[in-house]
Formats: sequence, C-alpha cells, structure tokens
Amino acid sequence: MDVTVSLQGRRQRLRALHDTGNTLRDPVSGQPVLVLEQDALRELWPPEAARIVEMRLPPEEKMARLHRLDGTCRWSLLPAVGTEAGLLLAVRSDYVKVGSITYPRILLALTPGAVSDGGGYQALWGGRKERRHGESAAAASAVAQRPAG
Repeated sequence: MDVTVSLQGRRQRLRALHDTGNTLRDPVSGQPVLVLEQDALRELWPPEAARIVEMRLPPEEKMARLHRLDGTCRWSLLPAVGTEAGLLLAVRSDYVKVGSITYPRILLALTPGAVSDGGGYQALWGGRKERRHGESAAAASAVAQRPAG
C-alpha cells in the first residue's frame, strides 16, 4: 500500500506492507507505529541527523547524539522483540497517511536493515488499512448515544 510520511513539514511517499502481525504500539497513545527502513526517510533528515541515523551504533547511543542536535525532531526509543539491541530508534511524525486515513503524530520506528526481502516495500504497518463505511457509521452512532456528563 502507499503511505505518505510527513516529518518537519517535508513529505515522503513510500510503499508499506499491511502486516497484521506487527503489534508494535506507541506506549503513550496506543496508536500503531510505522516500522520502516531508516534509509527510506534519508531525504527528510537534516544532514547532521542523517549522518547520526546511518551510524552503526546502538539505538540508545544514536538517540543521545540526536538529542544533542539543535533540531525539532522528537526522538525516542521503543522496545522491540527480535532486534539485536531490543530497542528501535523512533521519531514522532507530523502525520502518516495510509490510504485515505491520516494519523497525526504517529511514531516512526527505524530499522537499520531492510524490512523486505526484495518485496518492493520499505515499511510495515500494523494499523488499519482503511476504515469501512459501516465501521465509521457505527463509531459515530456509538459516540452520539453516550450519555452527556
């Protein structure tokens, strides 16, 4: 599927696989996390940040160096099963658009290697692909029926 990522007002389109086994979530909001190859967003990073992101360092060392930069990116670490360090470097997006749905301020978890074995995608999305019309109507109806209070 096509995904648009916005970071610091700059956008990048890329291909993502809808991975129903990807259960990585933002520990604060519970929103899905877009897991992507760190090289997929190379054009969006400021030059010094790009240099640090590409270094062969543990994620916690990269984050420490990125925090020292005078930038507006909000870097963090996410626990991740199946990674060498048990952590992934992450950055907060402006938004991620998946199909017709825009998800504001989604975390982007960066992998140092490819997420595809030549499958033509650079990211994994564990959230919904599209909300069906009936689900939207049911959600709106449930909100309308809640008692005021």
